[in-house]
Amino acid sequence: MGAAAAWVLAGRGHRVVVLDRFGEGHVNGSSHGAVRVYRQGYDESDYIALARRALPLWRRLEEESGRALLTMTGVVDHGPAAEIEPVVQAFRANDVPHEVLDPDRAAARWPGMRFDERVVHHADGGRVAAQPTVDALLGRARSLGATVRTGTPVDRVEPDGTGVVAGLTYGEVVRADVAVVTAGAWTGGLLDGVVDLPPLQVSAEQPMHFRPLTGRDEDWIPFVQRGPEGVYGLGDPGSGVKVAEHYRDEWLDPDDRPYDADPDATARLCDYVRRWLPGLHPEPVGMTRCLYTTTPDKDFIVDRSGPVVVGAGFSGHGFKFAPAIGELLADLAEGATQPIERFRLGHDRTLRAGVK
Repeated sequence: MGAAAAWVLAGRGHRVVVLDRFGEGHVNGSSHGAVRVYRQGYDESDYIALARRALPLWRRLEEESGRALLTMTGVVDHGPAAEIEPVVQAFRANDVPHEVLDPDRAAARWPGMRFDERVVHHADGGRVAAQPTVDALLGRARSLGATVRTGTPVDRVEPDGTGVVAGLTYGEVVRADVAVVTAGAWTGGLLDGVVDLPPLQVSAEQPMHFRPLTGRDEDWIPFVQRGPEGVYGLGDPGSGVKVAEHYRDEWLDPDDRPYDADPDATARLCDYVRRWLPGLHPEPVGMTRCLYTTTPDKDFIVDRSGPVVVGAGFSGHGFKFAPAIGELLADLAEGATQPIERFRLGHDRTLRAGVK
């Protein structure tokens, strides 16, 4: 999200400095890896509208960078009827083309998968190339005049009366009119005492890859199984089919997090593949750990407090919106107000029904 904001702000003619505590392509946060799902399958109009806003921006980024980033494949959601019906109603209310199928028809269309009691498919969804997107955003920001400094940890961000100061670990100070902070799992610690944030939960998720018994990895349509299972997956060309549980119930320090596989999570996911994805070999061929940073209601934080703009809590369903979030963050940096109530710092973040 910080790379997206830098792309937009530099394109608007601002002087931009990007500070990243790690190097480019690192595996310590949430944006590394090969693929993410782009979908409009939400039961809330705000998110459908934001996904639609992002789509032409994805195409613009592809054109500017010369990279293919978003491949449209369609996306399928399935689960208990009570979980799928709100999505269907939201599709209808927002004129999103879709079709509702029963499990047998869905299994005939997508062999190798089993489906819960109700299924909805929408064609305007697909697969986003994750690390290439970050590379493209930073590359374009540089081309537009931004300075990108990696391996540059920031210890503090605080207003100084005329703007904001970023204090670096090695003693240097960077001053600016506005700071856009998109520090992922480190946001809470960095802005403690500076911005009144809701609780930010950090967990180390464990996506795994499984090989198809037949066909190509990329032929597997992205899917979300809602309800008790809480699993999603998609084809990852050349690596298998990525399958992952959604939201681990744990609170971690991002500087003391695991990178090794959790045997219990591995066993659960292999069992899931045996039961629901019989077209995959049930033994994984790859595993990674990535940090989720989430608010209590899984809605994002995109707002401004004084000279500090905050973007946080995107994990689990944020990547698809990256170019649009970059625009929102840039608007806030320029003095606009936040147009989306659910993203405000003071928004009531009581957990509500629905899957994000």
